[in-house]
Amino acid sequence: AFHTAQHRRAVSYYRQAAMRRHLSSSSSTSSYNAASGGVLCVQSGEEANLRLKESRSLSHLGSVVEAASVLETVPGPFRTLALCSDLGDLYAASGRHSDAVNCYLDAVRWNPYALEAVEMLAILGAERGEVARAVEEGVKTRGRRQRQRRRNTVNGDAPADEEDEGSDTSAPLLPVQDIVLAHFASSRNQNASALTQFRKLADKFPNNVYLLLKIATLQLNSGDAS
Repeated sequence: AFHTAQHRRAVSYYRQAAMRRHLSSSSSTSSYNAASGGVLCVQSGEEANLRLKESRSLSHLGSVVEAASVLETVPGPFRTLALCSDLGDLYAASGRHSDAVNCYLDAVRWNPYALEAVEMLAILGAERGEVARAVEEGVKTRGRRQRQRRRNTVNGDAPADEEDEGSDTSAPLLPVQDIVLAHFASSRNQNASALTQFRKLADKFPNNVYLLLKIATLQLNSGDAS
């Protein structure tokens, strides 16, 4: 009950803060989203972040549909990796699988190492070629961001890049296309093939926690204790 009350208060706080931010926008007079039935459309990254927090509190309260509707007010230019992933999760939870696939594809286009999104795309039956193309686009996008960040560093202005948050650029990068193949094999109940592919990756990248967890899960599912 305590946590429920806390999340309800949080929803109210984030909603009010987002509205204040919205009204302070110089373009607020053209902020209605006709496609969403006249719902106020987010105007800035700060407002989008507040809507994301509001949505997460609504999700904790079990209001999945309302949580998704909050994120739907955020247009493309302000949709971050976190927002695309969260909206994909909400769509998947409410049975809107086609919409979820589109959100997860957007997440991968932002960052090809959004491996949870890659896994969900396989589970939801996305077309493998489309996922592979999204990964390639994500690799190019990530490269552009890193080059821009290096230029900013040289110029003495290097803001944090949320989309690469949590990634270690000094660590060897996993071959995402191989992970795509492994996840698609697993989603088709080809556990032996998926296990072989994940083990090959683990040989190349020893002690990688993500790969070790996937191998352990597949071993449990297949009864393979080796």
